[in-house]
This record gives sequence, structure tokens and C-alpha cells, in this order.
Amino acid sequence: MRRPIPEQPFYLSNEFTIAFGSLLMFSTIMSEFHFVITSVWRSQMIGLFGFIFLNFNLMIIVVSTVSVLITYLTVQAQNWSWAWRSYFMG
Repeated sequence: MRRPIPEQPFYLSNEFTIAFGSLLMFSTIMSEFHFVITSVWRSQMIGLFGFIFLNFNLMIIVVSTVSVLITYLTVQAQNWSWAWRSYFMG
């Protein structure tokens, strides 16, 4: 018999976590990617590959951190159905 999930706070609803996590990931990556685009248009190709490498590593760090944080908050709120939410966040 499954245990009932207690009432969750608003910031742990599926819509809010997916929207907030996606917005955070998108804004972080696009702010860094802006430097890559401006260096291409200004013909400063020397640092382009370094920026791309840095941007990719930053993307991996941000996505994994946000996924782990949302999963931790979900498990702390005694929500045992956390697996699909963590999949959609990552």
C-alpha cells in the first residue's frame, strides 16, 4: 500500500519547478553564449573555442546542480514520486 503524499508547497509543483529550472538554465547559458556570438561578429576568433568549452562545462554544472536541488527538495517534502520530476528537470 502506497503512503499518501502530503500537501506540497507551491514551489514544488511540477509546473513551477520545470518552468523555474528551465528559465534558470536558459538564462545562464544564453548570457554566456552571448559572448561567443559577439566574438564571432567582431572577428575575435582567438577566444571562441575557450568560450565554447567554458559554456559547455557551465551548462553541465548548472543542469546537474538544478536537478539535484529540485530532487532534494522534493524528497525532503516526503514526495516519493520524485523520479519523473528529476528526469524532466535534467
